[in-house]
Amino acid sequence: MRLIVVSVTTPSAPLRGYLRRFLLEPTPCLFVGGVSRDVMEDVCHALIAGDVPGFMLVAAQREELGYQFRYFHVPHRTLADFDGITLIESDSS
Repeated sequence: MRLIVVSVTTPSAPLRGYLRRFLLEPTPCLFVGGVSRDVMEDVCHALIAGDVPGFMLVAAQREELGYQFRYFHVPHRTLADFDGITLIESDSS
């Protein structure tokens, strides 16, 4: 089991329903839960195919930080590595 956190910008009703099958939704558009590796990969594929404006999936990992950004697609933001720490950087426009 892996703990995952998924944040989705305006998910469609079918995508929200799919995510609720495996995860809890403590606040709108934020999903958390413990899932198997296969379910995590299925959730990743559903997010990519879901045609949402933005999403990110963060999974607990046995590494120095304790988590890893598995998928990240948020408009005007990028991931940046700063001395081994992953930060979310705002694009300057």
